[in-house]
Amino acid sequence: MKKIIERIKEKKDGILAFITVAIVYMVMAYMGVGCPIKFLTGISCAGCGMSRAWMALLHLDIVSAFYYHPLFWMPVFVLILYVMKKKIPWIPIIVLFIVVYIIRLTDSSQDIVVANIHDGFICSRIRFLFNLF
Repeated sequence: MKKIIERIKEKKDGILAFITVAIVYMVMAYMGVGCPIKFLTGISCAGCGMSRAWMALLHLDIVSAFYYHPLFWMPVFVLILYVMKKKIPWIPIIVLFIVVYIIRLTDSSQDIVVANIHDGFICSRIRFLFNLF
């Protein structure tokens, strides 16, 4: 246990960064933004559904958690490897996220990962500017 506490102390900057990102996303979700990439572009990111998956898991709804994002468990896995000073297999993790993202983006039966460019903030601001002239 003492070794684990020492490792956590050594990795505190990375852990604080992880927690900060999580808090920023929670604040944005509270403000109605949710995913900043989807908000700006209208295209869901590879992590879309992750927050909803964790909320479902907190309600012990594992089926919904996997529906919202099948890789919701991955950040915890990476954090554990990071704290334990293990090598993080970034290439397989990234490939897995890309494959799952493409499958979800092309699956019309779900509404979590979508591509509606016209709904994005950037496109709406461009349309607004062109309507001024």
